[in-house]
Amino acid sequence: MNIKQTLQLASLTLSAFLAGCSGAVPAPEPAKPGPVATAPAQADVAASLCALLGPGIAYEDVPALGPDFSGSSLKVLRVRSGSRLQYATRPRPIDLPSGEGVLQLAYGFDVNDELQLEVCLKGSDGHATHSAAIGSQGGQHPEVTRIFVANADANPAGELIVLVAWKVENALGSVGTMYEPHVFKIEDGRTLMQRVELADPSLSFGFDGIREGEKVEYPFADERAFRTRLQELGY
Repeated sequence: MNIKQTLQLASLTLSAFLAGCSGAVPAPEPAKPGPVATAPAQADVAASLCALLGPGIAYEDVPALGPDFSGSSLKVLRVRSGSRLQYATRPRPIDLPSGEGVLQLAYGFDVNDELQLEVCLKGSDGHATHSAAIGSQGGQHPEVTRIFVANADANPAGELIVLVAWKVENALGSVGTMYEPHVFKIEDGRTLMQRVELADPSLSFGFDGIREGEKVEYPFADERAFRTRLQELGY
């Protein structure tokens, strides 16, 4: 047998050996999928705070070391609900254009563990609606200083006016209260109340206190002044 024949025989022998091995060694099985990692349930965070209110809620005074709601026009109480709802006012009647409704304020923590507020309203027909969440500012939670119904736009139907305030105290020499009126259309069949943009910018936002060493006043912090300005605008 010459060298060429020897090399051909060796090549055939090696091929047969490899073919036999490929049948003897099973191919690795594809990895079985493990349990799918899921994020923590966000249903409670996404749900409206107002939807967490109910007849089974137990109310008690806010602890001494709890949030300060002394600026609120309605008494805020701690609630034990087993959910992110932490504080709320008791249901109170409110006169609406179509009759008597029921209003509550609800507080709970957002994803950043800061308190946020929702305004909860049930119309005279029993339809429940609520505001979008009103968040904390500069680490200070929102408080409602005034709530009333008045006409605030070209539509003659009255709107719900909620004057929201945040305490301000910072290193820039500003101490006082920041105000922002939230004006909502009511009884329009929506679940989420539609906010109305005020025509007068001076009504829309204001600060009352000392800002950078100078005294500043927000002239519409009380209901009478606010109503008077709306009437001056022709509403």
